[in-house]
Amino acid sequence: MGMLPSRNTSISQCMTDPAVPLEVRLGALDAFRRVPCRQLPLKAILSVYTNTKEDTEVRIKAYLNAMKCANRGIIDTVKDTLYNDEVNQGSYKQR
Repeated sequence: MGMLPSRNTSISQCMTDPAVPLEVRLGALDAFRRVPCRQLPLKAILSVYTNTKEDTEVRIKAYLNAMKCANRGIIDTVKDTLYNDEVNQGSYKQR
């Protein structure tokens, strides 16, 4: 089942807006769990993951969403983020 672009955009906005409550942002990330890779807003998901000022739980969910569609560019972004990140989240983020 595909998503309409307008819904995808609205969910992306919920996910990336720090003014939105944490539970809603996590729910927005959960909404993408069964979306095919070609329909994922990977740029927005990676921007959440790479933002070191972002809530850790939100970053982990963004990481998991990005990695289900991993390609060379995503892996390079994750690697660079891990290398420069001061927070280490155990099995999710190891050097």
